[in-house]
Amino acid sequence: MVASRHDELGDAVERSLKTAVLWLVEACAVLHTISRII
Repeated sequence: MVASRHDELGDAVERSLKTAVLWLVEACAVLHTISRII
């Protein structure tokens, strides 16, 4: 029971990290584009 809960938590954390990384990459791309326009 505890193990499965731990696995669920691990999956949630992993998904959150991947989402955060995608957001960072997206933000960097947008900033790069804006800086080129300016």
